[in-house]
Amino acid sequence: MHMVVNQLFMDGKGKFFRVVYINKVTSMVYVIAVDKKLFPRPMTFQEFEEFVENQELQMVDDNIVRLDSDDDLTDVQRAKRDFAWEVVQFFFQVVEGEEYAFVPRYRQEAIKQACEAFHISYNTVKTYLVRYWSGGGVKNSVLPRLANCGAPGQEKKVSDKKRGRPRIRDGNQGVNVDDKMKKAIRAGLNKHYYSQRQNSLR
Repeated sequence: MHMVVNQLFMDGKGKFFRVVYINKVTSMVYVIAVDKKLFPRPMTFQEFEEFVENQELQMVDDNIVRLDSDDDLTDVQRAKRDFAWEVVQFFFQVVEGEEYAFVPRYRQEAIKQACEAFHISYNTVKTYLVRYWSGGGVKNSVLPRLANCGAPGQEKKVSDKKRGRPRIRDGNQGVNVDDKMKKAIRAGLNKHYYSQRQNSLR
């Protein structure tokens, strides 16, 4: 099986996996689950081929890599990206060779130094690194993929527990919108907004 760095695969459930590093001398490949906040895991070539076969992975076109131009980003987004990118570059300067970034004891030491140098937490450095690897290693990969937040387009399950961020200053936790409430909202919109008068929603 021919493998290349940044090759993207998808399983039958729509989960993505990316090859982030290949060592042909030791026959090791490092793979990251794109939708999880976990570091890449090592596999032998044989283990990876079995993984591809067992999970029924298929190589797919890479629509995850962010190719935004700077003009597409706000000043705040550019500033956050540049800072995160600086942290990632510092991390790779500290580790002794790219493959050491995947070895826990070397990675932990490099993360520790990054935390001290930039006065940020371990989880922040980890987040930047995971984004970098899962996003294809380009500069904009360290930006958050906010378009994926909240499972857009998917129906949310209704339960007794309130969805969303809990209120801090208000004891009233609100309610989940169920089918009955949706029906009432649609009826109100049809009556008062989707009409010839086009009343304001304010």
